[in-house]
Amino acid sequence: MAVNELVEQYAIQCSGVGRAGRAIMERWLLDGMADAVNQAIQNELRRRTKLALSLLGDLAHVPRFPGYYLWMPMPRDDAERLYQAPNSFGVLLTSPKATETALYQSQVMSS
Repeated sequence: MAVNELVEQYAIQCSGVGRAGRAIMERWLLDGMADAVNQAIQNELRRRTKLALSLLGDLAHVPRFPGYYLWMPMPRDDAERLYQAPNSFGVLLTSPKATETALYQSQVMSS
């Protein structure tokens, strides 16, 4: 895809972004900065995932596609306790409710 098409798609998707933001993104797409920023983010994700796995071992599941989260499959009650425990230390976890699915809810309702 041509850079101009990427810039146009970006402008459409980010219509809430002002002219200055679009101008910066256009510059970054043209001069390669967007690729450099993306690569730096991906490197940081790999570093953090490696660190987390070194601490959590087999408790964590790494999704097939890289992202900002590791999955720790466990029963709902255990997940709630794990979510609550580190708050007093300033460690933020995503609430188990954020990843509930309709399938999970139907299983809970039927048990």
